[in-house]
Amino acid sequence: MPRLAWVPPSLRWLTRHAVLQALPPTTFTRYWQPFQPPPSEADVGETTRAFMTALENQDIDACLAMLRAHTPTYPLWLSLWTLVAEGPNPIPASGLYERLDTVCWHLCELYRFHQSAYPTRSIPPQMRQRLVYLLLKRAERIDATFVAEARTQQRRAQASILLDVAGDLHTLDGELAGRLVFRLARMQAMDALGPCLTAYMTHDAPPQDMVSAAQPLAAVLDEALAWHERTGQEAALILGVEAIRFAFLRSWPIKHTLVQRWLRQAGPTLTRLCLVPPSIPRLPLAYTARPLDELVRDVHALQPQYMHERAAVVLCRMNDARAALDLVETRRPRIPFDVYASAISALTWMVRTHVSPQAALSLALRTFKALYEAGMHADEQMYGELVRAFESRMHSRPAETCTWVEARVGEHIPWTTLLASWTRHMIAHHDVPLVRADHLSRLLRLHIRCRHGWLSRQLYEQMREHHASMLPCTSPTLFGWLFMQSYSRPTSLSFAMRLYQDWCASGRALPQAHIEPYLRSLLAYGMASMVQRVVSDQRAYVPLPTLASYVVRAHLAHGHDEAAFAWASDLLNTPEEAVDWDDTSHPPVPSLTYYAVCFYETSRYPQYALDPHARQRLDALFSEFQLGLAHAIASSCVCMDTISRAYYGMLRVTLQVLGADGPPADPLPLPDRQAAWDRIHTLWHEWHDLNRSLGPTATSLQGDVDALYAQFQHVPRPSAAHIDGGQYGG
Repeated sequence: MPRLAWVPPSLRWLTRHAVLQALPPTTFTRYWQPFQPPPSEADVGETTRAFMTALENQDIDACLAMLRAHTPTYPLWLSLWTLVAEGPNPIPASGLYERLDTVCWHLCELYRFHQSAYPTRSIPPQMRQRLVYLLLKRAERIDATFVAEARTQQRRAQASILLDVAGDLHTLDGELAGRLVFRLARMQAMDALGPCLTAYMTHDAPPQDMVSAAQPLAAVLDEALAWHERTGQEAALILGVEAIRFAFLRSWPIKHTLVQRWLRQAGPTLTRLCLVPPSIPRLPLAYTARPLDELVRDVHALQPQYMHERAAVVLCRMNDARAALDLVETRRPRIPFDVYASAISALTWMVRTHVSPQAALSLALRTFKALYEAGMHADEQMYGELVRAFESRMHSRPAETCTWVEARVGEHIPWTTLLASWTRHMIAHHDVPLVRADHLSRLLRLHIRCRHGWLSRQLYEQMREHHASMLPCTSPTLFGWLFMQSYSRPTSLSFAMRLYQDWCASGRALPQAHIEPYLRSLLAYGMASMVQRVVSDQRAYVPLPTLASYVVRAHLAHGHDEAAFAWASDLLNTPEEAVDWDDTSHPPVPSLTYYAVCFYETSRYPQYALDPHARQRLDALFSEFQLGLAHAIASSCVCMDTISRAYYGMLRVTLQVLGADGPPADPLPLPDRQAAWDRIHTLWHEWHDLNRSLGPTATSLQGDVDALYAQFQHVPRPSAAHIDGGQYGG
């Protein structure tokens, strides 16, 4: 190929046209120099002529073979260097980094040859930078390989080559020097990092991007901390604090987490040095083997407020929140959020571990309030920690005492009061969406256990608004209390209906203890359609006789006896028990359970016994019951428990007529009283005979029977003289 038509190797895959000679290469372009053809000389030896021919043909392998056998002139070596330093050919894309590896080994061989063959000459800075750049690209490619412990020797060899080639880092520009420091840190070349840091920091040219310029320091600090974790050597801490000091001297940003990791590994004694008043910075911009405490004081002097804040955060993670609380109480502007967060985290941990829990909880909420006064808002983690702290207060355990915590709190406020105040604050600041759903559920359970009805309702409604797919309270017991509080108050009946609908929509059965009082509340406000829906919903979960008792009882409590009996008929005369009939057949007979429920539940309300029309209706129903009972006994299909409930109900109603629950407003005439006693006598003996023939009464009714016996003692019986006087006119 003629020299004038030469094209860089990285462009030969595009075209061989001479117009494209000026285009830059497409890969590894930093610090690139074009190939310098060998100078034309007429009077040269045969070996030199062959070397020049190989260079003109760009035969690198042949040139290297002749280089190993003979020492060429410096211009020929320089020409070969520029040819190899152009980098690998980008085509094909596969195997690119394998070709880069070959280029790096060739350049290292040329570098070593230069050191031995031309000791009086120095490599130009641009050529050195190109070599360091290519070696760094190779090292970055196999970074994961160097991290493995099995590759320790290879890692050290690569670091040694980089250090040897780089020489004095002042010959490299600032960006490349920083890149070298970063890579040496990742290759764990700890012994060389101190001088390299000094050389990097003393570059005169200011960096264009301070964030990028600080990355080598962050890498050194990170690896120094990892080194200290593995070995525990103080030299690792010194290297790390020097990186922090250099960053502060140049006002370069460095991650809070790295500084806090260093303080945490340094221990509480060195960390507390950052809490004392700062001194004047004394140390130069160079890596110095000074005592560790002196370096810490110098770092603190460079950024006193920052180091004070970081130390406070680290001490909080060591369960000592005093420094953070002191910062918060100063009301200094621009206190970082993590100072508040770490203080609250440390204090809530004390609450959960029962170390002065009441005082620690008060301090945590005081810090929480100061956070909002500073114009900031809590986050999800902070709310979660406070919820768990309140939850731990539900379980009483022996608590340890922390004197400094107790000394900071004056009057102790009950934790339930603190819980209510804190929840009102959360709702007022619209922070409910910030809290996780499971933490909100825990908070709701706490308020229900503390019997905070209004706050429980507010929190429930907020949860349904922001977490529509979840049921806020899944415990039947806790739900039952909130439900009862809602339907017991007229102003919150609509909320009770919402609770009921949410509960049933989740596929759960309403606790049976709340069916009757809820129906009563609905009937009190004329919500008959809602009653019908509740009964329809509960048919699938509650036995029909039990459900009928609840419905009848609720209607009777409001004086709706006809509606009560109609509901009992609808629920207990099911389609399976009913028979199709027409004008020529007998109508269907209601079930005995229907009568038993009607009599038993009516006997709970004395007003029906004192109403003549209601008594007549009950007497007619009892006659129907006796007829149905006769048919049932004949077919051997009868339950003694049902019979006992019916007879118990009628006996109790008759006793109420005679004044068993208190003297009636209008005393009965003597003949009516005697008739009532005769009826009681008849009913009692019928019940006794049925009990002997069909089996004993269920034990569930034994308490009712005992109560019936007790009522007999309170009913005034007519004497024989009164009876005779009534019959014979006195």
